[in-house]
Amino acid sequence: MGNTNWNYVIAAVEEMNFTKAAKRLYISQQSLSNYIAKLEKQFGIEFFNRKNTLTLTAAGESLYRYAKFIKMAVGEYASAHNEHFMVDEHWIQLMTRVMCMAAVAFQNESREIHE
Repeated sequence: MGNTNWNYVIAAVEEMNFTKAAKRLYISQQSLSNYIAKLEKQFGIEFFNRKNTLTLTAAGESLYRYAKFIKMAVGEYASAHNEHFMVDEHWIQLMTRVMCMAAVAFQNESREIHE
């Protein structure tokens, strides 16, 4: 999952429904479900409870905060340099891995990310 698509995570959390999130992202529900399942498998933790209704686990809440933070940080970095700036793909992959590992490692800690 080197190229984590944070928009997928954000949409899934905000919609709390994979079908609605997939429509919002213009992808199939199955593609989104598979993506989330692979992400959970990669980190060995469930981000969503899938019983009767879709809800977030504590790790899912943490992942959502980090996803929003990463998306904002990359946008600010690009804006600070110029509107045509392309963020280096390897830098994004590295930061994605670091932030996901931090989210899992500190899932039980109370951390706030201010927008």
